[in-house]
Amino acid sequence: MDQTTQLLSRIAKNARTGAEATEQLIQRTPDGQMRSELLFQKEQYLSTDQRAAQMLTQMGRRPEKAGPMEKAGMWMGIRMDTALDTTPSHIADMMIQGATMGVIDATKARNQYPDASAEAHGLASEYITHSQDAIERMKQFLQ
Repeated sequence: MDQTTQLLSRIAKNARTGAEATEQLIQRTPDGQMRSELLFQKEQYLSTDQRAAQMLTQMGRRPEKAGPMEKAGMWMGIRMDTALDTTPSHIADMMIQGATMGVIDATKARNQYPDASAEAHGLASEYITHSQDAIERMKQFLQ
């Protein structure tokens, strides 16, 4: 697999994971302001995932799908982590941790695949910027 494909696959996976986790948190939060923020962030993740998938499709590739065990693990982790605390502060903490992990992975991927196309690097940079913005936006909910 060439470096462009590898970088786009990592970005797509990060964005898809972010969207799925955010959707689960939307379902768990009773706070309207937090829900609005989560919906905005979910749209950002979905947009990035769709763009990466489109770029991969144009290259004759398909984005990898998360396996059922991976999805079940995330679902179970979020359920357990929000079983006793669904406050905006706790949800924000979870989102900040997840977005930070995404920034780290996307930065590593960008550095691991220096010969990937400029478009792939640009999408990775946009993903990182959106994730860093999400972190900043979530800080308002921390208490």
